[in-house]
Amino acid sequence: MLKTVERWLGGFNLPVPDAYFHIFSATVSFLVLAVSIVCFHLILKRLFIPLIVKMVQKTEFKWDDSLLESGLLVRIFQFVPLVLLYKTVPILFVEFSWVAYFQQFLELWLVLQGALVVNSTLNAVLIFSRAKTIYKSIALKSYIQVLRLIVFSIAGIIMVSVLIGKSPLVLLSGIGALSAVLLLVFKDSILGFVASLQLTFNKLVETGDWIEVPEYGADGNVVDVSLNTIKVQNWDKTITTIPTYSLISGSFKNWKGMEDSGGRRIKRSINLDMNSVRFVDDALLEKFKQFRLLKLWLHDKLSEIRLYNNDHDIDEPILNGRHLTNLGVFRAYLELYLQQHPDIHEDMTFLVRHLAPNGQGIPVEFYVFSKNQNWADYEAIQADIMDHILAILPQFGLRVFQEPSGYDMKILAISNAKK
Repeated sequence: MLKTVERWLGGFNLPVPDAYFHIFSATVSFLVLAVSIVCFHLILKRLFIPLIVKMVQKTEFKWDDSLLESGLLVRIFQFVPLVLLYKTVPILFVEFSWVAYFQQFLELWLVLQGALVVNSTLNAVLIFSRAKTIYKSIALKSYIQVLRLIVFSIAGIIMVSVLIGKSPLVLLSGIGALSAVLLLVFKDSILGFVASLQLTFNKLVETGDWIEVPEYGADGNVVDVSLNTIKVQNWDKTITTIPTYSLISGSFKNWKGMEDSGGRRIKRSINLDMNSVRFVDDALLEKFKQFRLLKLWLHDKLSEIRLYNNDHDIDEPILNGRHLTNLGVFRAYLELYLQQHPDIHEDMTFLVRHLAPNGQGIPVEFYVFSKNQNWADYEAIQADIMDHILAILPQFGLRVFQEPSGYDMKILAISNAKK
């Protein structure tokens, strides 16, 4: 083909010495080839790629959008001119010794571009999977990172084999002796891959889960699960990076069970002054009868107590029989109040109980579940309940236990001074 170019150029009677005419013809051929490849590349880039982009944007499919976003189409169009150059140069310049070196350079470039095309394909798969909730529970990014590592490792072995002119199998046989070193170098990747498999198959964590890992100060939503790390966006909007394997080797709390259950636990207690606990007298009983929530309960409870005392011939119920206490009535009121609360689950764990008395009084705890799991709403619900409890306690003749503050000491000092 080069002789054809020489004959074509000879027809122009160019003022080029015969000794250099062969080199001149080769240079012209190379320039023509380079310009042709560049023009072909520009046609693909300026004409075909915009046309394909418009076609993809008009379709309703999502997988073709991932091809554009990953840059796969651009990589393929870059790969095509390179293949043409690799096939054409040896034919045009077969007589020149530098062709072998140039062809070796093109082979290295082709291997690298081929690896980049495969990498873009993997990125397209990853981008497409993010739009599908079916893949949410699969740590796909970890597997793609493993495949990417394998692809570039193979590409590196092939490139080295091209440079030294040996078969890749020769290099692979030599790598066996370096297996211990490779295991040490890729230890984190191997552990991360094993951990990703366990996390996926056991459904321990997935993107979007709320997890808590006190060891790393992580408390928030999982935003990314990769081969070596898991990114958690904490509630203060900071990002905590956790080694993937640490979730398997250690322990963590996943709040997904709470989110799937449809309820969120409210567990609060309030300490009451034990000195304020007493039997219900007639005046206090009349006050309790004004509570709408307590009317039916009081009627049934008083009937039960009266029947018990009559059956056991008890004349003095305070000393020998059963009698109402203000703490017991308050506990019943709190239970009835929570049962009629629109944001409290009745079909989940529901407890109003006493805890063991201590130096801070007797704790009364309510253990219920909120229907609303939203953080702000959840906090508002339990805050409203606590507000109501603190405000209603004096109506039952009960006092909240609170350690003396500086203000209490000041009032006491003023009182003593007046005396």
